[in-house]
Amino acid sequence: YRGHRNIVVISDGFRKNLLAKGVPPERISVIPNWVDTDFLRPLDKENPVARRFGLADRFVVMYSGTISISSFETLVRLLDAAAFLRDDPRILLAVVGDGFKAKDLKAEAERRGLPNVAFIPFQPYADLPHLLASADVLLVPLDKEKSLLSVPSKLYNFMAAGRPILGLAVEDSEVQALIAGSGCGTCVPPDDAARVAAAIRDLAADPAGLDAAAKAGRAHALAHYSRERVVDAFE
Repeated sequence: YRGHRNIVVISDGFRKNLLAKGVPPERISVIPNWVDTDFLRPLDKENPVARRFGLADRFVVMYSGTISISSFETLVRLLDAAAFLRDDPRILLAVVGDGFKAKDLKAEAERRGLPNVAFIPFQPYADLPHLLASADVLLVPLDKEKSLLSVPSKLYNFMAAGRPILGLAVEDSEVQALIAGSGCGTCVPPDDAARVAAAIRDLAADPAGLDAAAKAGRAHALAHYSRERVVDAFE
């Protein structure tokens, strides 16, 4: 750190980490990861991927990503929320992905007998825009430590896709601040399953709010996270 004129970090959480280690603030630049806003764009929910997995006629809250040790605990809390929502046949929690803890999470959902949780394997990358468009709400779950430190790239992707976002992150985290500041969705603590379930019910009951959040997220992604914007920042 002492030997370089400038250090680029991808989030304000990383910047604060370096400041605490004594790196002078004038040497630190925050430049986020970029997203391909031409590839990931708003599309109709009625699409081939939605039909393939029976998502077109449900209110779908989707997690898409690796099911790892770090995400497993938070996703188990999502199963707790699913238990609160099992009386509403409209709502489906879709978990898309694979990883070290995928089998354990699926086994836990089966053990609880949750009919409103569906597991979908990773899809070809070319299908990602239609996969994300199949969701009514996209989920960004983070444990406390990670939500205080960084912003996952999937959040930028979801904003570009023009879908409302439900963040599971602690208050005063960078994820919570970004979601609130951009207007792209809502954020609740990851360890409070009742509040997560209530947030999902509220989102399902507010089509106008969902549309506004989707448009706000897309606009924010274009303004701050497009390839052109990030390349300009580096230049």
